[in-house]
Amino acid sequence: MISQRDRNRQRLLHISEACEKITQYVGGMENSVFLSDTKVQDAVLYQLIIIGEAVVHIDNDLLAKYTYPWFKIRALRNYAAHEYFNLKMWTIWEVANKHITELRTTVNTILENEF
Repeated sequence: MISQRDRNRQRLLHISEACEKITQYVGGMENSVFLSDTKVQDAVLYQLIIIGEAVVHIDNDLLAKYTYPWFKIRALRNYAAHEYFNLKMWTIWEVANKHITELRTTVNTILENEF
């Protein structure tokens, strides 16, 4: 049986990997290209949903030790999964380009400090 500690670590690794994939998908890409490429949009959204789902399954006590707006990740996941028809792709572009690096850095810090 897998421990909660091991589950937390696995979920954090999932987040780190998803961040890396998003960075690969949009790296060097112009905003206009992203906004016209539905395949890349779908790939980024899928990874954001993975990130959001992983965050839901990590102990809140662990996440609370690290300053990051975890609630925003959960909210984005829910919005992408349930309100997808209202998504604004320029917002997803902003997340992919401005916030993913910070998230990955935070997650990697947690992995280093806690595991």
